[in-house]
Amino acid sequence: MRHADLDHHPAAGAHLDEQLSGQERTARFELDVGQSRTPEELAGAIHVAHRQAEEQAQAESVGPGVEETNGRVGAVQPVAGHDVRRIAGGHAGQQAVDVGNTELSVAVGEADERVAGSPEAAAQGRAIAAVPLVMDDPNEGGMRAREAVRDGARPVATPVVDNHDLECLGQRRQLRQRLRNHRLDVLGLVVGWEEVGESRDSAWAWAGWGRIGWAARGAGHGGSIVAAMAAPPVPAPAASAWTARIDGLATRLAARPLIAFLAIAAAGAMLYEFTVPERVSLDAFVPLADAFLHGRLHVAEPMPWIEHVDRAGGGWFVPYPPMPAITVLPFVAIFGKGFDQGIASALIGGLNAAILWTLLGKMRVASLPRLALTLAFAVGSVHWWAAGLGTSWLFAGVNGVFFALLALWLALDRRWPLVAGALLGCAAASRLPVGLTAPLYLALFAGLATAPYLRRPDRAGVRAAGLFLAGVAVPAMLVALYNVGRFGSPFDFGYEKIGGVLEEPWYRQGILSLAYIPRHIEAIFFRGFDLVDGVFPYFRPNWMGLALTFSTPIYFWLVNLRRDHTFAIYGSLAVVLALVPIVTHGNVGEAQFGYRFSLDVAPILFLLLGLVFRERLSRSALLAILLGVLVNAYGVLAITAMGFVSY
Repeated sequence: MRHADLDHHPAAGAHLDEQLSGQERTARFELDVGQSRTPEELAGAIHVAHRQAEEQAQAESVGPGVEETNGRVGAVQPVAGHDVRRIAGGHAGQQAVDVGNTELSVAVGEADERVAGSPEAAAQGRAIAAVPLVMDDPNEGGMRAREAVRDGARPVATPVVDNHDLECLGQRRQLRQRLRNHRLDVLGLVVGWEEVGESRDSAWAWAGWGRIGWAARGAGHGGSIVAAMAAPPVPAPAASAWTARIDGLATRLAARPLIAFLAIAAAGAMLYEFTVPERVSLDAFVPLADAFLHGRLHVAEPMPWIEHVDRAGGGWFVPYPPMPAITVLPFVAIFGKGFDQGIASALIGGLNAAILWTLLGKMRVASLPRLALTLAFAVGSVHWWAAGLGTSWLFAGVNGVFFALLALWLALDRRWPLVAGALLGCAAASRLPVGLTAPLYLALFAGLATAPYLRRPDRAGVRAAGLFLAGVAVPAMLVALYNVGRFGSPFDFGYEKIGGVLEEPWYRQGILSLAYIPRHIEAIFFRGFDLVDGVFPYFRPNWMGLALTFSTPIYFWLVNLRRDHTFAIYGSLAVVLALVPIVTHGNVGEAQFGYRFSLDVAPILFLLLGLVFRERLSRSALLAILLGVLVNAYGVLAITAMGFVSY
């Protein structure tokens, strides 16, 4: 940073010479002075005063710290061992500002916008100091646009973004982030960028959301030069009292991640367990887990209550992917065959809600939208019905969501690709269509980008993608061996061997057919309640399900998803691929409330919604979430408590 006038070096030098010329005179020594004086008489004869500092307004450097009450506010100096955490955020104007000391986290001074990519200041403005970042852990240093500034743990608010962030925002090499302090709105402006290399944790940058810089940068890490400048205050939108209270609750939860995770998981598990407190009867995975513990691939006891395949030597095969049985296997080993599968479904369902909350936080979603989307997933979607009932078909979907969320956790951090691949393989071993979402994970680990150009992965990205695929291969090979042991083919799960299944009216074209797409379109968009005249409460659920239009209307806000987000592009591609076998399947998911097959893509859809509502949640979107919660609550109660349901 430098002042515009500093470029005129000749003029400044000439002015200085003119000042000095009037004071020049010939210097000479008086050799006889003091020769007749004693040392005591000479002591103190000459007084040399300390030179006083002279203020040089144009050449004075801007440094961190505050020298006086009206001095410049500078960045907090780095102190070893500071416990720096991510700043909890909320809507601008709705977040209480908590600044513990007179030093703020950003430098504030007079300046005008600088030319992008140029070190020159505007002609009428003064240069200011860039704000360095002080952090203990780069993974905890994210900052969101319009996030409130706090100084309790000495965080320094300096956004450092990758080139692809800027181009995804549609304005090359320029990014603005709004911060708030006591009196000013501070505007961050990226003024330059030079790529040297990339950190292994740069998935956030190219994926469409900014990351803050690092405390200790390794060699070859690229960065951006960020200046802070004063901007006129921006009036904050008015918020109702109840919205402010909810936002305050969400902010407090975000500030205590472990407590929030445990609270959400426990609340969700209790809700799902009490949805249907009776023991689940349609459970195929508890008997299968018991069979695994006894070294068998088949169930010895009859299972007339559920679909099965007769075994030639006696017993029955379960024609579903086996991962849900592996999940309940520890419980069956401890509690025996009497273990209630519904308990496992409720526990995993609660964990799903807590993990989604965590992932939305990783994506820097504001506190209120983060809480609202978690609520929409937990009780405003078919996840409530599935986790609450816990039957074999529904528990498989809940289990698939669990492993997919864990895989996304690692993929978003670009950590442990081998483990992430194994987790996605476990999700596919619960619900096969989930495996088709693999391109999103590959893109995250490989560091692929689409804007402004299709960037090929570097060697580290190729290695990470290869490890991810190797991880997927492990459960895939185990499932293939499981199928070979049962039916002699790695690809045969036994669906077509279920007695009389091909005689069902919905499988007249086979298990999969393009002819089934219209019925899924009807189930997804148009299927409603049955209106029953004269019978309260009149709107009767149907076992064929309920369209997402009514059960989870917030999904339709995905039309506002920005198409220039890399995560949005690969996430949308993953959803489309997973939907191919779903909408071509003969069965639309009955018996169900809602559309249970949507669980296969729910983790990605809700993260995409996090991109849509990253800064704020519109009133219409909030009403859509509340409508989904009310509709799902009504459906669950009508079916489980009143038995008000029909085909």
